[in-house]
Amino acid sequence: MMTTTNNRIMKRKIFIFILWPLAQMIAGQIHAQSLSPQVIASCGGYQSNASGSLSFTSGEANTKTLTSANHMLTQGFQQPYKLILNLKAYLQGYYDATVGEMRTVLYNQGELLTIGTECDTILVQLHESVAPYNVIQSVKGVLQTNGTLVLSGVGQAGMSYYIGIRHRNSVETWSANPITLGDNTTYDFSTAATQAFGDNQVQVAPGTYAFYSGDIDQSGGVDGDDFNFLDPDVQNGNGGYLSTDLDGSGGVDGDDFNIFDPNAQSGVGAFLP
Repeated sequence: MMTTTNNRIMKRKIFIFILWPLAQMIAGQIHAQSLSPQVIASCGGYQSNASGSLSFTSGEANTKTLTSANHMLTQGFQQPYKLILNLKAYLQGYYDATVGEMRTVLYNQGELLTIGTECDTILVQLHESVAPYNVIQSVKGVLQTNGTLVLSGVGQAGMSYYIGIRHRNSVETWSANPITLGDNTTYDFSTAATQAFGDNQVQVAPGTYAFYSGDIDQSGGVDGDDFNFLDPDVQNGNGGYLSTDLDGSGGVDGDDFNIFDPNAQSGVGAFLP
């Protein structure tokens, strides 16, 4: 009986002897590893004093941008309003007094396959309200035959800008004064010559005013240099998407010269601050 007990004790010692080095080896491996927690953060910081410390981070957010006609929202970020600017302006050569609207120039000149309400493309520029009147933003849009154009996401609410409009064969024209933008702003050039800086518009119908046509080379004035572009197209009867087609009929002829000549004779040109 004693021999059996001694054998059991011996087996336990051997078993413990075998397990102990293995446990030590595993423990050593565990203690030998060190983890260095890391986070890729968009912002954060660390502050401490005698009482303790604080470490904080803000990880990169998963965001989505939502838009509508008037507003834009990116989840997790503050966004400005998409300001609306409603403009109305007429271009002298394109205006048809018999219908009280401008012609469908893009269709007439072959740029559109189906007739609609599109007249032509213009460039709207917001200028600083003080010298040197730098351009803050430029936006292209299609002026409709009724003279309207609606732009969204332009300018900054509460800021004042001169509104400048450029067109491929018209005299550059600016608003009479800087205009303070709100969420939804309207400016109508067509109601009076005084709506343009320097009263620089021509009356095309009773109570209706338009930008002067004929600045074909976009030099700032209607003169002999513009005639040098116009005359060959008149002589050759050219047509298509041409700046020399001052009446927007689709072809260049004597009617275009009749628009150009009075403005050249009067020395029409841009009036800018």
